[in-house]
Amino acid sequence: ERLGAHSPAHLPPVLGAGEVRLRTPEETMRRMLALCAVAVRAESLSSEPLSLQDIATKLGAGVAALTPAERDFIERDAPDEETWANHGWRYESAALLQWALGLSEALPPPTAICDAGQIARIAIDHADEARIAQASLRPLPELLDALDGVYRRHWLVRQARLDEREPPIGLHPSVVYERHYALNWLLRFDEQDWDEVGTPT
Repeated sequence: ERLGAHSPAHLPPVLGAGEVRLRTPEETMRRMLALCAVAVRAESLSSEPLSLQDIATKLGAGVAALTPAERDFIERDAPDEETWANHGWRYESAALLQWALGLSEALPPPTAICDAGQIARIAIDHADEARIAQASLRPLPELLDALDGVYRRHWLVRQARLDEREPPIGLHPSVVYERHYALNWLLRFDEQDWDEVGTPT
């Protein structure tokens, strides 16, 4: 509301601390690395496509953690444009998980896309087993506050689409969606695996 957008009072609260069963820091780190692996592959398709082996040299732990759908995307020579674009947006999910892991200081407003190069560099720097074993997550209240904020922003984005108008307060729909998706996975919304995570508002 301080930013100038009002979400309705009838929106239900997000999970409380006593209801959450967080993913482990190690699982979160491996998921972040996998997201970077598919995003790097998607980005490379516009110039010099990187193979699974190319990506594994820098992000081996991420390649090992790919879901079946992600592996299918990376191994496909010419994915359709929608699949290509969807995986390119995974930089945003990875950025959210890097913040949750304390690998970045602040979570900027979801009004602009992240610095993909920086996200990839952070991932590569943390792709070895020693760094994965040392992973830790931010305090649960911070994660729940982030979920509450992105959940309400996602409602605003979807309502704007229904009303056929621009999202308020400069919200970037794809950035909001990827953050909501990643947080719902991290906080085990409906206990869904990565490829099946829902983002209802």
